[in-house]
Amino acid sequence: MVVIAAGGDLDATNAGCFVEYALRHIDEKHALVLDLRKLEFLGTEGFLALKTAWSYAHQRAIDCTLLPSAAVDRLLEIGDPECTVSTADSLREVLNRLALPPASNSDNYESAMGPPRLAG
Repeated sequence: MVVIAAGGDLDATNAGCFVEYALRHIDEKHALVLDLRKLEFLGTEGFLALKTAWSYAHQRAIDCTLLPSAAVDRLLEIGDPECTVSTADSLREVLNRLALPPASNSDNYESAMGPPRLAG
């Protein structure tokens, strides 16, 4: 499983960097988790960046799940009313869905990650 975490703002100033990073790290053998729980603001370009990464994974039959913040949830309600983007509340929930045993460090993932930030 590949986990990409982002925090702060995702908008026109850094959406391109986010897409480049996400597409470069998608591994066709592993599920993709976009951990956006620390994202405080999601602009339109940021939302399109998320949809681009999700679509790229989906086209390659890669399971992709978002761990959304309140800001991401708000835009998903508007921009994805059919709920085509899979979401979860925690990494453990994703592991359970994928029927993967938790890695020895998955319990510490949340605290070890700290508040990731996107430069912008």
